[in-house]
Amino acid sequence: MNIMKKAHLSKLAGRPLQDYLQENGYQLCPVAGSSTAPAAIRTHADLYFCSLGERLFCGDPARVGGVYPEDVCYNAACTGKYFIHNPKYTAPELQEAAHKAGLQCIAVEQGYAGCSTLVVDPNAIITADRGIAAAAEQHGLDVLLIRRGHILLPSYDYGFIGGAAGRLADREGTSGTIVFNGNVAAHPDFRAMESFILHHDYSLKYFRSYPLTDIGGVIIESL
Repeated sequence: MNIMKKAHLSKLAGRPLQDYLQENGYQLCPVAGSSTAPAAIRTHADLYFCSLGERLFCGDPARVGGVYPEDVCYNAACTGKYFIHNPKYTAPELQEAAHKAGLQCIAVEQGYAGCSTLVVDPNAIITADRGIAAAAEQHGLDVLLIRRGHILLPSYDYGFIGGAAGRLADREGTSGTIVFNGNVAAHPDFRAMESFILHHDYSLKYFRSYPLTDIGGVIIESL
């Protein structure tokens, strides 16, 4: 029996992406955001939600502040075994939830650890952050380090790869698709990303009609 899933994402997500998710059985859950969060990223899902394996952690929107690092209290990445985050800034309740889920911590300096990390599978990530890449490799993860930039994020110099994508499991849960918000084929490291994702038995879906844009990711919740 198919399990219905919610897709938490920004209302700023491209219409082609939203249509694709709905056509594939995902219930769209636009993020309302908090008035205390920075205006340009207020509706980014990764400011409030963090996937912890089978569980989705939902943070308190009122806790997300308007300046760094007050806006990264819930911004972390989970591979399924490892919890990648900056312990100085991650909210205690999220750290406790990760501990209860049996996740092993990978401490990094990057506060936007969730935005900066595209989890391809439990053993592989893509990032442009050298600190995250080095720490993940030390724990045995397969890492593709890409060039910084080349991802839009209005009001900022550039966006992050994790915030411009999401991981969708297939209906049997044995493989899946990495979906991008925009034209990842225009990224200078596209061929490397494509090869890396395919090597890990995932397919790619992207949309050439608009630029690759950071929207805070696509965060999936099973119902």
